[in-house]
Amino acid sequence: MRTLDREITVSQSIPTPLRVLLACLAVGLLLVLWGELGAGLWPFSTLTPFFAIIVVGGSGVLLSFLVFSVAGPDERWTFRPGIVDVEQRLFDRRYLFQVIPDDGDCQVIKSDTSDSGESWNIVIQLNTPIPAPEDPLFRLVLTLFGWRSRTQLSSPAFSCEDRARHALGVLLREHGEPGSA
Repeated sequence: MRTLDREITVSQSIPTPLRVLLACLAVGLLLVLWGELGAGLWPFSTLTPFFAIIVVGGSGVLLSFLVFSVAGPDERWTFRPGIVDVEQRLFDRRYLFQVIPDDGDCQVIKSDTSDSGESWNIVIQLNTPIPAPEDPLFRLVLTLFGWRSRTQLSSPAFSCEDRARHALGVLLREHGEPGSA
């Protein structure tokens, strides 16, 4: 049996240098925004609501950049016969867990929500939620975004349906049986 038929890895990640760049850019622009336009908020005047809309709106956008840079997706899924190894990373911290789904728990879903075109994900329905990680920082970030409370996992995107179906076939293959599908 070829290696391709025994293990398939798919990942989605944001490189750490890009995360640091986005975080620094967001913090710097927040400082500029509040430094330049924050003075228009006090003392109150007829222009205060105008400046408040700009400052609050700009702060919301820049804070979302900051959150994205810290807690953006960084996952690696490895599909093997009967088991999925999921590795989630947050800077230098790693959280590993395994999922052993049944045949009816997995399906390939088409997603066309991205600008890069269509993609396919393997969605696994779990009977119980995945246990939270031991690391308090990792647990906080995952809890804030609801990543641990779900009982449905969605893999990183595959570029074509055939690859997603092949990975699902590898996953649903019996442990160690070379010819089963």
